[in-house]
Amino acid sequence: MLFNSYEFIFIFLPLSFFVYFFLLQKRLMIGAKGFLVFASLFFYSWWNIAYLPIILSSLLFNYIIGNSLNENFKKVKNVDLWEAYLEAAAAHNVHGTWVRGHNGHPENERCDELARNEAEGIKATL
Repeated sequence: MLFNSYEFIFIFLPLSFFVYFFLLQKRLMIGAKGFLVFASLFFYSWWNIAYLPIILSSLLFNYIIGNSLNENFKKVKNVDLWEAYLEAAAAHNVHGTWVRGHNGHPENERCDELARNEAEGIKATL
């Protein structure tokens, strides 16, 4: 089955959309994602079953790497702040540069000074 075949356009694609959105409507998010994985594997194995082990090994490799990256993200301090930042930054063209803290970098020292002054002002109001 190819992307431009009649089987894909008139049978596989509409059926996949219908089942996926039906599962989402029933609030079965994990089931909907699982169905997409199954449908994708079915599609590629329909074309040539010999490629299925390659796709499965790639899927497993990506899953392992993704989980390891997720575990590293969980070790970050202030995860809630980082998640809020990433959500807000997604709508903008933001470029971050890591600067080693407290090493005499002028902008970093200025930020530290502003943060300390603001923290002292908040403490005074409490």
